[in-house]
Amino acid sequence: MRFLWPDMLWLLLLAPALIAAYVLMLRRRRTAAVRYASLALVRGSIGAGQRIRRHVPPALVLLGLVAAIVAASWGFGHLLSGRATFIQVGAMVATIMTANVFLVIIPNQKLVVEDLKAGRTPDPEYGEIAKLRSTHNNYLTLPVIFMMISNHYPMTFGHQWNWVIVALVLALVKAVAVEAFA
Repeated sequence: MRFLWPDMLWLLLLAPALIAAYVLMLRRRRTAAVRYASLALVRGSIGAGQRIRRHVPPALVLLGLVAAIVAASWGFGHLLSGRATFIQVGAMVATIMTANVFLVIIPNQKLVVEDLKAGRTPDPEYGEIAKLRSTHNNYLTLPVIFMMISNHYPMTFGHQWNWVIVALVLALVKAVAVEAFA
């Protein structure tokens, strides 16, 4: 076994460091959330830039996600073979879907269940956020399946414009999903 870039192996140390930094930030956020007795104090302390973020239309987020995936597929197309490009982009989209489930949908569901067990009325915002992420996963399922199946059909990946196929599949699935589920 030979590594392509053995000088860059030290970059693997960044992954545990980034995870540790993320865990520390989560701990700080939890302790800060407990300190405030009223949400009005929290809203007053948040800057205007953070308040406006919730008003960004979901279409812009989806457009940014598609642009990032197409840019990644273009980059992978220049670095990897066509088959590996489709596998890598499919794995990237599947990772986004997994993160939606484990980082948003399940924690929000747990909060709703805890509220129901305690006899409180659950906040509907948790359900709305989980529904939005679940809808995103619904839209992204077909591109992932296409990327998995496409490795059996060289007409999809066997040329230099294979990243355009990824963009067209994402655009087609977006159009069909909006038409079917809107």
